[in-house]
Amino acid sequence: MTEPGTLPYKSRRGGLIFFGLVELAMGALSLLVAALTILSLFIAPAQQRSGVYAPSIQQMIPSAALYLFGGALLATLGVGSILGRRWAR
Repeated sequence: MTEPGTLPYKSRRGGLIFFGLVELAMGALSLLVAALTILSLFIAPAQQRSGVYAPSIQQMIPSAALYLFGGALLATLGVGSILGRRWAR
């Protein structure tokens, strides 16, 4: 029997799992972009010889670091959302 004024418990487990998977997918895409950015550092010198503009290493490293940080953050939040531990009482 519930006391007056209290709401019944509603499980939000399905939503947490869904958004956890979405965050994991976004984190994986971000890590993929970081890998492609790092790969482009090795391709860029060949492109500069052909006359096509290629960004310098000083421009590419901060963007790769940003994508790595974002991907790691999203992956961590996604796993935390899927686990859905009760951490606050």
